Amino acid sequence: MMNAIKNLLEETFSNNGWLANNNYDVNPAQKEYAFSVLGSLKIDGKYNLLEAGTGVGKSFAYALTVLAYAALMKKRVIIATHSIALQNDLLNDTIPMVEKCLIDADIPIPIIEQRIGMQHYVDPMRVAGQLKDVDNRNISLSMEFIQWAKDSSDSGSGLIEDWIYEYGELPFGLTPQDICLNIHSHSDINTSFEKHKLDSKLADVIITSHMMLLSNISNNVLGIFKPGDVVLMDESDTIVDTMETITNKHIRLTKIKQQLKNNYSSLTAKSQEVASSCITDVEQMIEATYVGKAKGYQGFSTPSELTKHLDNIVSLLNRLVTLKIRKKCRDNRETFPLRETIFDSEAILYQLKGYSTLMSMHTSPVRHERSYVVGLYKPAIILKKLINSSVSIICTSATLKDRAGSAYKKASFNNYAIAMGINMAKDVNVATSIEPHKFGQVEYVLADKRAPTPFIKTEGIEYNRSWLKYVMKTIHQACKNGNKLLVLTSSYNEVNALMGFCNEKDRGVFHLKGPLTNCFENFKKTNASFLVTPAGWSGFSFRHNKEQVFSDVMITKVPFLPPNEMAVIRKGLELSGDSVLDKTKLSLAKRYTYNASLEATISKLMQGFGRLIRNKQDSGNIWVTDPRFPHVDSHQYSNLSNAIPLRFKDSYKSHRVAIHNGAIEDNLQANVEQLIGFI
Repeated sequence: MMNAIKNLLEETFSNNGWLANNNYDVNPAQKEYAFSVLGSLKIDGKYNLLEAGTGVGKSFAYALTVLAYAALMKKRVIIATHSIALQNDLLNDTIPMVEKCLIDADIPIPIIEQRIGMQHYVDPMRVAGQLKDVDNRNISLSMEFIQWAKDSSDSGSGLIEDWIYEYGELPFGLTPQDICLNIHSHSDINTSFEKHKLDSKLADVIITSHMMLLSNISNNVLGIFKPGDVVLMDESDTIVDTMETITNKHIRLTKIKQQLKNNYSSLTAKSQEVASSCITDVEQMIEATYVGKAKGYQGFSTPSELTKHLDNIVSLLNRLVTLKIRKKCRDNRETFPLRETIFDSEAILYQLKGYSTLMSMHTSPVRHERSYVVGLYKPAIILKKLINSSVSIICTSATLKDRAGSAYKKASFNNYAIAMGINMAKDVNVATSIEPHKFGQVEYVLADKRAPTPFIKTEGIEYNRSWLKYVMKTIHQACKNGNKLLVLTSSYNEVNALMGFCNEKDRGVFHLKGPLTNCFENFKKTNASFLVTPAGWSGFSFRHNKEQVFSDVMITKVPFLPPNEMAVIRKGLELSGDSVLDKTKLSLAKRYTYNASLEATISKLMQGFGRLIRNKQDSGNIWVTDPRFPHVDSHQYSNLSNAIPLRFKDSYKSHRVAIHNGAIEDNLQANVEQLIGFI
């Protein structure tokens, strides 16, 4: 059967094969990538690291390979993505194309289902609760919405998006978070969601999110994995952050104490006794976590200290999960925070019995609130269950290999392996990086080295007004000839700050809140010149009818975030080989986490640059208004230039410069001016 898949790939990607006969482009890099995916399908329980640059045609290549594998080998396949946008692209564009190819090759089509989370489904009881106090003038709309929620849950899709698609927005200022299913919803309140869960467990191929995949490790929401099954994680450069989000939990002692006091009267008599003992113990634990005037994270220095704190935590959590709320108070909104704490306590107990450990104590810098941090110091531990079941794990993305160094041309994945906590020699089967030889055309306009820097130090750190003016001048320059410009910022605060320097003649759209989709639609309708957003770095397609909307993309500021304290502690624990922190390892841990942050910065820059070129016919200009981004002759921050794909290096070498008065010069002239100034 594997030979049948190999023959399918040969026939599909050959110069006169299925793609060519159906008027699609034939791309040698796409064929190479597809065969790399095929080489990853072994019953060995190993990782496979496959980087495919923009233009390879990654989605079709892996989807064709793994869907044929699911159909012919009778194995289950999970395709997990970071973004819903990519799932929609797969389901609406890629999968139908793959199915047509399989039909033409006389290969059966596997059962394919999307698995999405409960937050997308409506809870009729929450809807009724939200609208119980609506005044008489709106009673008709209220009753209509309540009835829709009930009907949709019983016999429709059960999805909140259906109402939004039909009517544009939820009534009465409600948000999806106000009416969606949550951990407190009754198990049978939305039969559509229950059917959705069952259908996905029976499917051959499931398309889902990273979060859902990782949750499956503990609750089997996607079903049981067997040897030979495949998990393919697209956008896997984000998987470490998702793992940390799921597994790193703060046990907030001050918050637990306050919730127990606030909800004391809502508890049953027996639970009130338990709550009293918990409050007393929490107060003692708060004192026990006090370490002088230290703030931030503090690791444990001896095994006995760790054991003592861990025993206290487990004892507290075991009592919290027994708390019962009086029947008449169970639907009161005031008790929801306590119910979530009880639910979180169950989840943390499960983690401590399985793959997590007590990592550190923490004191917040402003309010000095005390907490414990539970998590795992090797992210790959959470996937160990799959590895032990002989499941092949394929990690793929446009940005995986090492770029924070001079040897970035080689396909080295050491930094990604270190971040994941896997051993390249023992744990990895296939590791490769594939780039298209030619794909699009780009010119670069970089910030003048004399331009202001983004921030200034006063009592704190704030945006430099001179830099904001420089950015707006450069935006005007980029749009001067009628070009459409996408401006990617680092935050909504930056968008707001730039908006303050916008004049009445500017035809720009500033994304300050709400979904990016709505903002992009507004941009197209108003015929604006530029769109400013912090939300479009990856996972969103800025195209209309598959055509290029923006001829220019601007990165305002290098998106560098220094490694956080917890990341250093986590890596220090891994290097210590124990749950007790060896402080002599902290220096090496800081170096590893700095490299990981630098890799993340370069990866995000690549993704931002990649918003411009999504098709081989695309062309345009990339602007960078941060003077820290290196010119071709710069040594400082030179690693950041590794965010530029190799096929565009010649264009980068001949970059132009946006000088600080708003004009554009080529690089040679700028260098001469700087040399004269120096002399």
